[in-house]
Amino acid sequence: MISHGVLLPWFHADLDCIVHTGESAGWANPAAEALACKIPLICIGNGTPAFAKHMETAPVLDEISPEEIGQYLQVLFRDSPLIEMLTENGRRAISGCTRERYSQELPGLCTTGHRRKTPFH
Repeated sequence: MISHGVLLPWFHADLDCIVHTGESAGWANPAAEALACKIPLICIGNGTPAFAKHMETAPVLDEISPEEIGQYLQVLFRDSPLIEMLTENGRRAISGCTRERYSQELPGLCTTGHRRKTPFH
């Protein structure tokens, strides 16, 4: 059991990459945790606009595509300097995501962030 982040670094230690494809995430905890633990991340925009910037902190997909995910995995693991740059930038980006900052920026993220292509049912 992971409790209050005590085992979070241990859990992430063996991961090579996290791929976030949750289409209805308001805040993508696994994606945020990946950046905090300096694990490479591939994600979609849902739940990540506060910290995921395309090819600055992570490849950000416009839509879920197994082919595109596979291509980014190949690119990332052939380019160690790219992984280092993305994970360093990602750690800095997520470190700035405090509750205070997020609550101040949330209204803007809701109007400019990635939107669902289909309405909720």
